[in-house]
Amino acid sequence: MISMRRGRGLLFIGGLMLIACAAWAIRNSSTLFVEGQLASSDVRVINGKGYVPIRDVAAALHMNLVSYQGGINLTRAGGANQVEGWHGVVGGPEIFTGKWRFWARSIQQMDSYPLKYRGEAGQMVPTNAGETLFVVDCRIKNATNVNQEMILTVHRAGHDALTDDQEHSFQPIDFDAHNENGPYGGPTLLPGAAGEFAVVFSAPKGTNPKDFVFSILSSPADTEKGTDLRISVQK
Repeated sequence: MISMRRGRGLLFIGGLMLIACAAWAIRNSSTLFVEGQLASSDVRVINGKGYVPIRDVAAALHMNLVSYQGGINLTRAGGANQVEGWHGVVGGPEIFTGKWRFWARSIQQMDSYPLKYRGEAGQMVPTNAGETLFVVDCRIKNATNVNQEMILTVHRAGHDALTDDQEHSFQPIDFDAHNENGPYGGPTLLPGAAGEFAVVFSAPKGTNPKDFVFSILSSPADTEKGTDLRISVQK
């Protein structure tokens, strides 16, 4: 049961979404596109009707999914000043921006994080007592025909943050990058090449993460000031 509490406009959009899902599922039992953009790769056909995970619907509509006893509510995301950009869902389909293919593969909560990509021993721990780590594991691919260099440092510009369901935001404490051969902490990717990295956050225990916000930056002279992503991490 989905509770739509933001007016008939939302109900109408949601209805169109489900109709499109059913129509597409008849032709393709695994993927759903909304206005040409991949919204879900987990469409199921049951008795001739297409079904898609609610969190994928929420991400496609740029809305938040909130569970409560007895139902689920889709609400408008953020306020007037919220960083938007390209939307996605952690563990969901990759995001294709035209220049990059980005996939937030998972988010994990842990007491300490052993380095995975740097090729060296070590671990990261929470910044303060009473905090825990949230680690977002990512993969990015250069979709252009020229070399692109990733900037992965806590001193970079951009809007990197982990937000929670209480309107708090937490900045990353470090990056764990694979092929860290660029002067700015990240890999230099040849055309068609991919790299893996993790973004590590420290937040108070009991934090309920909502969105992972990340700006893709390829050089200090990036005239586009990066490509903003907002990825839902709610389950």
